[in-house]
Amino acid sequence: MKYIARVKQVLVPGLHQWARRDSAGQLQESVMPSPDYVVIETGEEDSPGCMIYRFRDDGTCVGDTWHENLAAARHRAQYEYGFTDSDWSIQKDA
Repeated sequence: MKYIARVKQVLVPGLHQWARRDSAGQLQESVMPSPDYVVIETGEEDSPGCMIYRFRDDGTCVGDTWHENLAAARHRAQYEYGFTDSDWSIQKDA
């Protein structure tokens, strides 16, 4: 099952970052772009845990994080983006 919410605000700007090594081997860090929407995807019964995927409107993924369960994922999304229960739409697996 997927839970989808449109980002209205980013409560913790700069929280997510990525890093890569340049051609000289130096670590280059940058802040990931803010998402336009967030998807929480629940695991299968034999695969517990949830993923939060963060997307731009063009479909580009700008980050993901694993969470122990749906409650933990929703709590994290609320912390980062201020989501309430009414912000989420549910998409059931086909």
